[in-house]
Amino acid sequence: MKKLIIGVFIIASCGCGEDTAKKTTNNAATNNAATNNAATNNTATNNATTNNTATNNATTVSQSQTVSLFSYRFNPNSLSVRAGTTVVFENRDPEQHNVRILALGIDEFIDPQQSWSYVFTTQGEFLIENSLSTNDMKATIIVE
Repeated sequence: MKKLIIGVFIIASCGCGEDTAKKTTNNAATNNAATNNAATNNTATNNATTNNTATNNATTVSQSQTVSLFSYRFNPNSLSVRAGTTVVFENRDPEQHNVRILALGIDEFIDPQQSWSYVFTTQGEFLIENSLSTNDMKATIIVE
């Protein structure tokens, strides 16, 4: 009778150990799959965040343009922008200049090495002049 009980105990022990090992392996595989899915989801979230940042930066960059007043000229002398764009006028000459836009009632004076900016909200073609210069200092800004 003692032999029979020991044999049953050994068989029962072997079966339990094998099932436990399989369950442990399966749980580890499930946990690894969950970890991999979480990593994939985090990567997707991080990529989406990066893409949103890139989109926001592109928007910011396209909202500002610069026109230099240098060598008694506007540079560039023709500029196309979208409505809502800020145009910065920078005086790089040693003398005062002005930015006159008659169609908008603007006549702004800019000291040497200073700047002035204006947000163009109205669509159209605008003539920019410098009435202080003896040169024919003119430019055109087209707002779309």
